[in-house]
Amino acid sequence: MTSSLARIAFVCCVVMMACGCATAPSVVTASAATPSIQAVVGDEVNIQLSENPSTGWTWRLQSPLQGILKPAGDRFVRSTPAGAGLVGTGGTRILTYTAIDSGTIELEYALAGPGREVEASDHRMTFTVHVTK
Repeated sequence: MTSSLARIAFVCCVVMMACGCATAPSVVTASAATPSIQAVVGDEVNIQLSENPSTGWTWRLQSPLQGILKPAGDRFVRSTPAGAGLVGTGGTRILTYTAIDSGTIELEYALAGPGREVEASDHRMTFTVHVTK
């Protein structure tokens, strides 16, 4: 009986170890302070841009992803707690991508006004992402 329990415990440990061996993808973040980042295929890449969407001005991607990155999310995080009662508070736009192939890509964003196309005079931010296998 003890031998059977020991075998079951051993098998459970092996299964748990095998399931736990897969590591979660790492997260690499770029902001104005770090416009060049390194990633590995499978990593999550976050681009963080200051924004105040209540003004209507939002960041728009201007460059193709070239099969190196794929979109994985877009969210806005207010810079003040939700309970502060401040309407129109700015914060950070977090654009998330998944690295799907190796290569180097430049991501250019333009801060464009509401209801109009991006113009040459719009504020721009460029990030370089180097993805390896």
